[in-house]
Amino acid sequence: MNYETYRGVFNADINAGATPYGEWDMPLMCCVDAIPPSLVPYDRINREVDHDKWVHFCIHDARFMSLWRNPWNQLPRLQCFKGCIAPDFSMFWAYPRYMQLEAVCRSRAIGAWMQRNGCVGVPFLRWGLKNTYDFSFSAVEPEGTIAVGTIGCFGNRETRKVFEDGFGPMREIVRPKRVLVIGSDRSGVFDEARQDGIEIISYEGETARYYREKGVRNGIG
Repeated sequence: MNYETYRGVFNADINAGATPYGEWDMPLMCCVDAIPPSLVPYDRINREVDHDKWVHFCIHDARFMSLWRNPWNQLPRLQCFKGCIAPDFSMFWAYPRYMQLEAVCRSRAIGAWMQRNGCVGVPFLRWGLKNTYDFSFSAVEPEGTIAVGTIGCFGNRETRKVFEDGFGPMREIVRPKRVLVIGSDRSGVFDEARQDGIEIISYEGETARYYREKGVRNGIG
């Protein structure tokens, strides 16, 4: 069998030149020391004129699947911006563990591919219950800038607890210098990180921005 004929079908070609890491040979994302001035969601980059912004993927997966299906076609658009945060592929708790692992592998594969192709790429970390920690915090070079998302995480007690329970183990393994928070940073885990010298930078989510701007237009606040 000629395996080369399947490289594009399974996106194997985006791993060419990657450094495999850990038990699952995930592509390693290198340490990055960067602070994006502002962010734009991937599904709005065609309309965005400020190319000093960084691209993020804390949106519904369906709105960035074009990147996963045709990464090379989307690369020139990403290269127009100052940098990118690796995609946030959803990791639902009810999913089988292999699907949760796949979500992390996809994020690392695209993120490392971005780094090798002229985009400053920041790793995005998403985790679930404790049995996901071994792969959720893997293949990220320590002591750099990482990103997390809290949009929807703090809406109820259970999701908040899952996020906060995993934040400490993530810190121990990844040892980030800086954490970019897409969404609210109103949590004790971020306060503790600040006290320990980790820089926490928060970026307002699209939903929060919508309601804030709507309130301003309606004369509220």
